[in-house]
Amino acid sequence: MSALARPPVRQRPRTVVFAACFTGISAAAFVVRLVVRYAQPPHTPFYAELFWVPVCTGLGALWAYGIWSGRNWVRWITIVYGVLDILAIPRASARFYGLARPAFWVEAVFLAAAAAVLVLPSARGWYARSAEYAGLGSR
Repeated sequence: MSALARPPVRQRPRTVVFAACFTGISAAAFVVRLVVRYAQPPHTPFYAELFWVPVCTGLGALWAYGIWSGRNWVRWITIVYGVLDILAIPRASARFYGLARPAFWVEAVFLAAAAAVLVLPSARGWYARSAEYAGLGSR
């Protein structure tokens, strides 16, 4: 085997596909919650919505792509954020009203599902092999 040859990476497991989809749905629900928040009184300036909605949409897309592409650090951020989101449910449920409350529940449920799927053995193994393929060792 030459120095440039890298070990082949297996096909992406379904757990990783589900986690990327769940993360994308959670990010979309966050953007919906953001839009609803800006539409409810007290109204914020329209330029805030014009700035934050595209920024959060782009960050959510990058986040889902990071899960999809095998970035282990994105996986760990998702797991930690999912646990913190679950712990914040009682406080957030009391804080949100109107359409923001169901948007928050969709966000929290799908983020928790993504975090749960990412700790399964098939996902852990795929992220470890992706790190080896990238030349990072088994970090």
